[in-house]
Amino acid sequence: MGVVGTLQFDVFEYRLKNEYKVDLVMENLPYEYVRWIDKSPVEDLDDLIIGDGQDVKVVEDYHGGKLMLFSAPWSINWVLDKNKGLELSEFGGARF
Repeated sequence: MGVVGTLQFDVFEYRLKNEYKVDLVMENLPYEYVRWIDKSPVEDLDDLIIGDGQDVKVVEDYHGGKLMLFSAPWSINWVLDKNKGLELSEFGGARF
């Protein structure tokens, strides 16, 4: 589930507990920055150099679009520096 802002999570949690009598366990992830992968220097994205993997995660949306999640701006620059030919773009708006 994705939301904008913590208030939406609070509302979601409240409704699950009070309307459906369901307990909820939520875990926050450290990622704050999202980028589309426009071009990759490797065929298999698991072969990208992303360091220890704690600050960067490669994910796929339900249309098959590839994205990278980053915990800090320096992580974006580090990954771009270590993967020559990798092209990322800002996340925003719809892409089909």
